[in-house]
Amino acid sequence: MDKDNLILEFETDLKSKINEMRENKIHNPSVFLKMADEQGWYEATKKLISKPKNTTGFTDLLLKGRTDLSLESLVVLEKYGSLFSSDEIKMCQNRLS
Repeated sequence: MDKDNLILEFETDLKSKINEMRENKIHNPSVFLKMADEQGWYEATKKLISKPKNTTGFTDLLLKGRTDLSLESLVVLEKYGSLFSSDEIKMCQNRLS
């Protein structure tokens, strides 16, 4: 699969997770959605995962035991490995562990 199609698949999966968060009132990722609207879903993801500390959204999901809905949980999937640097993947793995 080429990179553009893989990004589209990643974004579709991420939107699905966000819909689940919102429908089940687990978390409202308003900051991320604003970033995604302005920069694109993939670019917003790359920006957030590069931060040295956990985002408030990730922390909220962590406290609720729902890191399975985090963007970090998608970044570490093997099928999306080519979209992210090894450092980005490691940061996400560390947050999830």
